[in-house]
Amino acid sequence: MSLDVADGLDTGLFASCLIAHLDLPHQHVRMATAGHPPALLRHPDGRTDTLRLPPGLLLGIDPDADYSTTDIPLSPDAVLAFYTDGLVETPGTDIDDATIALATYLAAAQTESLETLADALLNHAEQSAPRNDDIALLLLRPHGRP
Repeated sequence: MSLDVADGLDTGLFASCLIAHLDLPHQHVRMATAGHPPALLRHPDGRTDTLRLPPGLLLGIDPDADYSTTDIPLSPDAVLAFYTDGLVETPGTDIDDATIALATYLAAAQTESLETLADALLNHAEQSAPRNDDIALLLLRPHGRP
């Protein structure tokens, strides 16, 4: 997969990126990453996976870089969580440990509303450690079969 998003950026500027192509009729998502934190997938039974994708270079390093894609089955009523590193990264904390803690919290969350779930994840992050970076969070839940 080619990520042409960084074409035209000034040299020396780098960005992480996670791109996802949702295929709801076939119930899967195809993703590629350029150094971005992994998405989380909460299954309808509450089990939550950290979606570790083959790593790709940050955007802006090599304009000819190629990025491997991964297809992931997507059950109806699962929750996909996409977020920026501000949600899990704090000085002195291992980002992998923070990601595991976020996945554990998502698995245990007892809410049906995505808005309430987003608020709970943001509150969890704020209570776990002071945040120095912006946070973006996107939750998606496909419903039923088409």
